[in-house]
Amino acid sequence: MAQQQSTAAPAPEPQRRIPKQPECNIGTSGHVDSGKCLSWDSYVLLEGVPLRGEQIFEKVKQNGVLVNKVDGGTVYAFQGSHVVSLTNRLETRLAESSLFVQRYSGPMYSILGSTGRKVKVTPDHPLLINREGRLQWIKAKEILVGDYSAFARTVPLEESLVLPDPMEDFRRNYRVVGWERYEELSTLTEGFTSLSALTTDQFEDMRILLRLSKRRLSIAARVDFSVYSSIERLEKAPSVEQRARLVMAFGSAKPVPLALGEFLAERKVGNARRIRLLKEVGLDADTVKWFAFVWSEGTSTDSRVHVTQTVQRRMLEEFLSITSNRFGQSPAEYPGGNFQIHSKPFVDYLGLRFDYKPGNESTCGIADWVCRLPKELKALFLRWFFTLDGGFEGRGTVSLTQLNERNIVIVAYLLHSFGIVPR
Repeated sequence: MAQQQSTAAPAPEPQRRIPKQPECNIGTSGHVDSGKCLSWDSYVLLEGVPLRGEQIFEKVKQNGVLVNKVDGGTVYAFQGSHVVSLTNRLETRLAESSLFVQRYSGPMYSILGSTGRKVKVTPDHPLLINREGRLQWIKAKEILVGDYSAFARTVPLEESLVLPDPMEDFRRNYRVVGWERYEELSTLTEGFTSLSALTTDQFEDMRILLRLSKRRLSIAARVDFSVYSSIERLEKAPSVEQRARLVMAFGSAKPVPLALGEFLAERKVGNARRIRLLKEVGLDADTVKWFAFVWSEGTSTDSRVHVTQTVQRRMLEEFLSITSNRFGQSPAEYPGGNFQIHSKPFVDYLGLRFDYKPGNESTCGIADWVCRLPKELKALFLRWFFTLDGGFEGRGTVSLTQLNERNIVIVAYLLHSFGIVPR
């Protein structure tokens, strides 16, 4: 019963002065027992992404418009409200919806199918049932053991995806020097040979290109760290002697060339301010493979990504190659097939660019954008994810066990988009 929520029959239109509402999977403008209400923690496929009822309500609070209040509940219209619905010919289509929210203290019915599919609904929620060869809408409280519940064979998922540009938000916490700034400073300093005319801002970017932390530079230049910090914050102008020492300290280092798409980042606050090399990362087959590997085999913190793999050696080698060539990172290797990327700027960039949420398997789950990938990349993601985390049995059964319930839901919808009905 993976798609019961998209097969609910239209409720009789209530005799109230409320605009006629499209199909809505949490509730409609009718009374709660008019038959369209799911539990607060049920998943609904909204704009091609599975969301719980409470997540949809949070979305509505941000951009929704109150349409009316009725029966102790509220009706909202909101942007991005497309759900999977049925035509009169029982064909799936996308339809706009509204949200009805009501505090409900009555009974809930859990309908469990023989394949393991389950849905929790209010008593009068209708499901499309085949009873003794006749297809009909039957309320949840009237369903009998032995009935057959219909669900969509194929679920249409979005295939349009635009990732956010992370750099504006990233620069709020990091000082960033990219390839264009590298080229500009190279020209300005005649190939990094004439540094005396640099402004304080240019001087700071030059320091980052040389990968010298403020503390290391102040030690090398024999300038007190607090004095250098005041100079950097434009609170104090350096003396002629101090500036000469700083330029001399620069002369002992050479910047490593940056390529197009590469940038250096230093955190603006905090004690640990190591300068890290990062790459701008787009979405392609390599990116999809990398995230499938991390979400199936990895854990992370806000400053580290950790993966373990001892069986699929070729996939591990490809993952490490992608990590180096596409992401610009060099994982540290530990015994037992363990690899770790130690870089807070890298984890922060992943969060802003790919909505990556660090944590263990139960919290670091598959991101929404996977549901909107082009079909060929959806297939690639599934192939890597199942190969790494799935079980393959002799009778042709492929199984998947996850602590993260939402990962299971997303994978099920991805399979369903190919007409593969998981049990």
